[in-house]
Amino acid sequence: MATLRTYGSPALIELDAALVVFGAAAPGEAIGLVYAPAWCGFARLVGGRLVRPRATERREETLPADAYEVRVFTPAAELRWLKNPAGTGTGTAAIITERDLAVPGGWTPTERECERNEKSSPYLLWGRLTDNHPATGWGEVAEARVGGIPVPDANREFSPNGRVQLCVMEYITADEFGSAFVCEERLTELEVQHAQG
Repeated sequence: MATLRTYGSPALIELDAALVVFGAAAPGEAIGLVYAPAWCGFARLVGGRLVRPRATERREETLPADAYEVRVFTPAAELRWLKNPAGTGTGTAAIITERDLAVPGGWTPTERECERNEKSSPYLLWGRLTDNHPATGWGEVAEARVGGIPVPDANREFSPNGRVQLCVMEYITADEFGSAFVCEERLTELEVQHAQG
């Protein structure tokens, strides 16, 4: 049995402020999955900011200001931020973890008892690893149909033709009728599957 904690922001919060709270509560390498109207991709949390490789140069740049959903994760915790559609630049934020975190006042946890699914199925990213590194700390998966997708490669051994999967942890509980269901799925890490042969 696991206790899953969800720390919700006390009010609408800017993404940068939520990243500061998350970085202090869950230190270590963090990866972001960012959704914007004209772009979806991965980012790295560096110095309290999410950065992605710049398309035309081998350096990093900050995210587009129109990102509307952001999920930042480490093996131990995940931050979810969803932009308020009113257009104020703020949104709701929650940190999901099994740990008891030190967070600012107002970020109070709700707890749920559930079972951890140790055999949670990962999501395989489209394409295979290439020799291209769009910026320091980045690799790329590519497929002719979709082009190249930059992926953070810090502390990972990327080998050409390998695959990258987005790992998750599922949490299972039962409803009032005793039927089991997945009540939460938390992103945990990117993992490399090396090419065979």
